Amino acid sequence: SGTVIFVSHDTTAVTELCSRVLWIESGRVKMDGEPKLVVEKYLEHMYGEGSRTEKELLETSSISGNNYNLNNFTPVTNDIRQFGNRKVVIESVRLFSPGGSNGVVYSGKKCEISLILHARERISKPIVGYTVKDRLGREIFGDNTALINYPLSPLAAGKRYLITFKLDAWPNLVEGDYAISVAVAEGTMEDHVQCHWLHDVFIVKSIPVRSLPSVIFSILNTEVTFSSMDS
Repeated sequence: SGTVIFVSHDTTAVTELCSRVLWIESGRVKMDGEPKLVVEKYLEHMYGEGSRTEKELLETSSISGNNYNLNNFTPVTNDIRQFGNRKVVIESVRLFSPGGSNGVVYSGKKCEISLILHARERISKPIVGYTVKDRLGREIFGDNTALINYPLSPLAAGKRYLITFKLDAWPNLVEGDYAISVAVAEGTMEDHVQCHWLHDVFIVKSIPVRSLPSVIFSILNTEVTFSSMDS
């Protein structure tokens, strides 16, 4: 029947444990509200130095002159929460999974997360990644090109690029809605600047291949051995 005050810079823990968040800077309350929204604004503040605050209309286009499969890409619009310096912008996104449709993915099935990038300036060390969160905003899993040791070539100003993350199998998550955020940055894992970060660009419903106990996900490919130890 009381109140517990939890103080931390760990945004994942704050999102998971708290029902209300106070973001305090230099002794003053900078924001007070729902954990997910306050954490998003905090990340924008931490990573979005030099971001453009005005709304930009991001032009939609395709990559011409190549035999890329550009079907079912969704153009990025201003109603998606986003920040960054816009030296590179994410123009369109796509989530593809065989057998999935209308924002539904099935555990154990292959999955592709694709982004079309438009480099407005030269980017010498680009990093591209994604994060999957549950309905509470907790980060469940994710990856980026730096973590998987897949260095990207520099991005030339004025050119467009297609990048696709191919997952061998969508995890066996508890059934429900999940949000996918995507981002492109410049630099290294230790020292980088966000160029374009899109919050919750996809909302997908995950269907597990088998029932789960009271956990977030389970391992699909598990070998079990059983034998009697009595002769």
